[in-house]
Amino acid sequence: MTEATHQCGAVELRLETREIGHFHRDRLLDLPFPKRVRDELVAAGLARPHHALPESGWVSLFIETEPDVDASIALLRRSHDLIAAQLERRAA
Repeated sequence: MTEATHQCGAVELRLETREIGHFHRDRLLDLPFPKRVRDELVAAGLARPHHALPESGWVSLFIETEPDVDASIALLRRSHDLIAAQLERRAA
């Protein structure tokens, strides 16, 4: 994984060429997921639809409490694992 500056000034985490998610300065985490996963996360209350693109596969999570930190790590891990599996399939 690498860290870079996101186009909106956030801190972006990447796996190879793919973005895993990015942190805004106001403690907002945005992550990309397939829409079916986004729907699952939102239905379970684990994330909200993306603050600016609610119809996309992206989700948002405001990090306000210690449990939110754990939730953000779990979401980043899930995003990482999905992207890693996609990259592995493409390489095969």
